[in-house]
Amino acid sequence: MTFRIRPDTSDDRFTLCLEGRLGAEEVPDLERSAVAGIRVLDLRHLLSADEEGLAAIRRLRERGIELRNSSHSLAMRLG
Repeated sequence: MTFRIRPDTSDDRFTLCLEGRLGAEEVPDLERSAVAGIRVLDLRHLLSADEEGLAAIRRLRERGIELRNSSHSLAMRLG
C-alpha cells in the first residue's frame, strides 16, 4: 500500500487522515498538507512510519495538532 493523505470533512475540525506507510519520501507532502490549518491527524489507517515519518508527526503534535486513533504500537513509538 502506498501513502495517502485524505481530508476528513465529517467533523467540525479540519482533519487529515493518514493512510498506508509514511516514509521519508512522503514527509514533505505531509508537511505541506499540514500548513493548511489542520487541527487533527487521524492515524487509524497509518500502517507504519519510519524514523523521519515519526519525527514529522512529532513536530506536528508539538505545533498543537491533535493525534487521533493511533495504534498502541505507533503511540509508543511516538512517545
